[in-house]
Amino acid sequence: MTTINLTSDVGDAAHDVITKILDMVSIHDLPEDNHPLQLNDPMAHTRTIQLLATLKEALQELPLKCCQVFIRHRLEGYSQAEIARKLDISVNMVEKFMIRAARHLRDRLQDHILD
Repeated sequence: MTTINLTSDVGDAAHDVITKILDMVSIHDLPEDNHPLQLNDPMAHTRTIQLLATLKEALQELPLKCCQVFIRHRLEGYSQAEIARKLDISVNMVEKFMIRAARHLRDRLQDHILD
């Protein structure tokens, strides 16, 4: 498996992904029991920082096109066909990259799930 170290452009993209993920749902709209920053939990802020760091690392571990596909589809809302055209790959490859990225992120973020 070949991975690349993301340079500043893709590093910035990973930062943008984290920002978009945080902006997807207003923190004020979350039910109290799902709220990441519970006032009675002094470790919530630390866990959030650790989660974001792990997410950034996990995105950087993905091959470049795999990361691009994930960002464009899940966060920017492009269709698989649009991504295929923009990246000059088949729709089938877009689907494969999405599956790979989802599995990788699930595996890497598993430790951050609260019981």
